[in-house]
Amino acid sequence: MRQTLTYSKSGSIRFASILTPFVVLFCWVTMLAVRYQHVVTLNTGLFSSVWEAIHPLVLVGINCVFIAGTSLLLLLMNSKFAIIRNRTSLSALFYILFLASDRQAFYSLTGNLTTLIILIALFQLYNCYQKNKVVEETFNVGVLLSVGSFFSTHLFYFIPIFWIGFSFFKADSLKPLLASVTGALTPYWFAFCWFLYINDLPAFVHPFTCLFNFDAGKLLGFELSDWVRTVFTILIALLAIGNFQLHNFQDKIRTRLIFYFLFTMLVITGILLILGILPFVNYNGVYYLICGMFAAHLFSTVYNRLMSIFFYAVLAIYLVLLFF
Repeated sequence: MRQTLTYSKSGSIRFASILTPFVVLFCWVTMLAVRYQHVVTLNTGLFSSVWEAIHPLVLVGINCVFIAGTSLLLLLMNSKFAIIRNRTSLSALFYILFLASDRQAFYSLTGNLTTLIILIALFQLYNCYQKNKVVEETFNVGVLLSVGSFFSTHLFYFIPIFWIGFSFFKADSLKPLLASVTGALTPYWFAFCWFLYINDLPAFVHPFTCLFNFDAGKLLGFELSDWVRTVFTILIALLAIGNFQLHNFQDKIRTRLIFYFLFTMLVITGILLILGILPFVNYNGVYYLICGMFAAHLFSTVYNRLMSIFFYAVLAIYLVLLFF
C-alpha cells in the first residue's frame, strides 16, 4: 500500500509538471490572440507617464516579460526555499491561470510590474530567515517598494505590511526597520532633487494625493464572470488555508512562517481592495499571486481521488473563464 501511495504521489506531481507548460501556453495564446487588447497603464506614480512614449505593441511585450518573470521567480523561490514540500510548478500554473482569467489584470502593465516587484521583495524577506545581519535585505525591500511606487504610488501601503513580515522572520529590531525606511526614502531623495532642479515640485507632490482616494463602490460594477472568478478564487484560497492549518506540522518552520505571512498579506490586501484603497486593475495580480501559492500547496500535498477531480474542475472553470 505504501509503495502504491508513493507512486501515486510521484505520478501526480510528474503529470502536473507536464501539464503546466501546456496550460500556460494555452492561456497566453488565448489572451494574445482571442482576447487581445492594449495594455493598461494608470498614471498614479511619479514616472508612470514614461509608458506613454512607448509603442503599444512594445508595451504588450514588456507586459508579457513582467508576467513571465513573476512565473519564473515563483519557480526559483520554491526551489530555493522549499516553500512547497514537493518540487512542483503548480504555483506558476495557478498564478497564470488566475491572472489570465481576469483580462484587466492580465493587460495591466502597472499591475504586473508591481506584482513582480512585490515578489522580489518577498524573496529578500525570505532571505532574512535565521540570519544575524539582515540590514542589507531589509534595505533592499525598502528600495524595491519605493522604486515600484514611482509607477504606482499605492505600493507605499505595502511597506508597513513588510514591516509586519520582519517580525515573522525575527528581523523586527530597530536597525533593520531603520534600514528599510532609509531604503524607501533614498530613491525619493534623488527624485526630489530632480524635480527641484527642473523647478516642478507640484509634480513631485501630486502622485501622493491618490493615496487618499477611496472608492468602495467598485465591487458594484462587477459582471457575473467577475463574481464567479472572485468567489471561486476565494473559496480555493480558504480551502488551501484550512488544509495548511490542519497539516502545517508536516512543513518546515520556515515554510510555516512564509505561509503565515502570506495569509496576513492576503487579508490586508483583500481589505484594501474591498475598501477601494488599492485599485483593482493594479493589485488584483498580488491577490492572484498569493492565492496561487496557497492553491499550489493544497494540490501538491493532498493526494486522493476527490482532490484530483477538484483539480481538473478548477482547471476547466478557469479555462472557460478565459473566454468571458
